[in-house]
Amino acid sequence: MKKENLNSAPWTEKEKAELARLWLMQIPVRIIAEQLQRSPSAVVSGAWRLQLPRQDEVSLHQHLLRSCLKCQKSFCSQGKHNRICDPCRAHPTRSMLDHIFVA
Repeated sequence: MKKENLNSAPWTEKEKAELARLWLMQIPVRIIAEQLQRSPSAVVSGAWRLQLPRQDEVSLHQHLLRSCLKCQKSFCSQGKHNRICDPCRAHPTRSMLDHIFVA
């Protein structure tokens, strides 16, 4: 892949959706990189940021790209029950609120 073809701009929502679609179809990283005109490392980083499962761990679960209800960032949801991304789920204020309201 020629260096001048690589896109270093931030990922658009359309590109994120296409990355998730190709990734979950287990298309090789090299092919995804060529299609999206990104480097292979950018593809892997993008998949990691979207919380996509490793390609060898992709299963029959219904993985969809959703917006987090807290931060509005796109992430790979593992089903309709999963609407909050991992970073927001791990945020300390969540556990404090759980203690207040669950008691």
